[in-house]
Amino acid sequence: MEIKVTLTTTPKAKPVDESKLGFGTIYTDHMFVMDYDEGQGWHDPQIVPFGDITLSPAAMSLHYGQETFEGLKGYRAKDGRILLFRPEENFKRLNASDERLCIPELPVDFCVEATKKLLEIDKDICIRLFVSA
Repeated sequence: MEIKVTLTTTPKAKPVDESKLGFGTIYTDHMFVMDYDEGQGWHDPQIVPFGDITLSPAAMSLHYGQETFEGLKGYRAKDGRILLFRPEENFKRLNASDERLCIPELPVDFCVEATKKLLEIDKDICIRLFVSA
């Protein structure tokens, strides 16, 4: 699956001190989104500028609390690389939770690839990644 990329035209100022990143207060310039349709499965993966998500009033998560969450952190090494600790295991755990809620399984290898692509685009800041379905 090819990931379509749309880069922001208004990048945010990067934090001066990466040791003081706050949870839920600093966001990257981009986010990963992918659609799901019955019969078609997961499709149209995209990396897009960070922004609001359109949500139908009929969304299951609003009515029955049907959602899952799995956090994944990227850390910058001293040599500048961004390291992920066992991202495959994060997506496997997410799929295990999703299975209990009848949420379609995500392709683990593709999700790791998409995560790395997002990190490459927003590599100027060491970020926390959050995946929810």
